[in-house]
Amino acid sequence: MDEEQAPKLYALDLEYVEELLEEAEYQVFSGESLLRDLLNGELSSATEPVKLALVETLVTNLNIRALLAQEADPEYAVIKKDDTFEAENLILTHDTMSLLQSLLVARYYSNINLNNNSYSLSLH
Repeated sequence: MDEEQAPKLYALDLEYVEELLEEAEYQVFSGESLLRDLLNGELSSATEPVKLALVETLVTNLNIRALLAQEADPEYAVIKKDDTFEAENLILTHDTMSLLQSLLVARYYSNINLNNNSYSLSLH
């Protein structure tokens, strides 16, 4: 008889979660501004790959923001104090961590596409 395995859990430092949220917020703000310029015809030189990368980056950041806001909601979040490092950690399930990793990788590559075409949404 197979015993049920305990679910895999992951811990993210709350400060890191806040940094991820801050970066997503900034990129959403910047992306919306750039998209507005694009739609108003102010970026007529933007190629189709640039447009695609911009929309992809915007949607990915919106998804990162929504996921982290949901997971860090004080009413539902599981927060564990780490006495060794004097930090608080947000506990995530394996599925949530996998989704977050996928979104962060997607954002990374869509930002590379933008950067290769002389556009940036990142904090400097």
